[in-house]
Amino acid sequence: MAEEKCVDFWDDHTMFIHGEINDSLIEAIRFIIDYNASNRILSGDHRSNDSIRIFIDSVGGSLSITNALIQTIQASETPVYTIGLGKCLSSGALILMAGLERFAFPSTEILIHDGEMAYQQSCTKFSSWTDFAAAQNARVIEYILDNTKLKADDLAAHMSYDYWMFGDEAKDKGVIDQLIISLDDLNNRIA
Repeated sequence: MAEEKCVDFWDDHTMFIHGEINDSLIEAIRFIIDYNASNRILSGDHRSNDSIRIFIDSVGGSLSITNALIQTIQASETPVYTIGLGKCLSSGALILMAGLERFAFPSTEILIHDGEMAYQQSCTKFSSWTDFAAAQNARVIEYILDNTKLKADDLAAHMSYDYWMFGDEAKDKGVIDQLIISLDDLNNRIA
């Protein structure tokens, strides 16, 4: 059975990430890479007034493909703005944090946690898998600390359970930069 697509494209610079994040997110990565390349071809350089907008309403999902998208966003010469809608849970929250400027509604639900993993393999291979999982979790924590105002001890106290917040609290904690009060204001800021 094929995975349900988790990204749709609204126009030539806007995408919508929704549902469970899976490997179909590669389309978002390709979109950003192609957008950057076409800007260089059309202008001979990067056009500073262009941007990519990513709207997010996701329950989270694959950390591997999420990390690939985050690194693509961060490497993009074209500014990438992230906008949290109803929910940005787990990997959805990590994508939200990646934007050059991050937006959410006051009631947008945001979840940061240590994720979920499953393993089915031999006992001897289990040890190397747990070492890798611990290293992966350490990278997620470092990323969150680098992209928010959260302090290491505060984050550590919350990571072992689900750390929920609304958009207004997320702004106070530096998870987002701006609350969306008016769609006109949002459009003017990221046009």
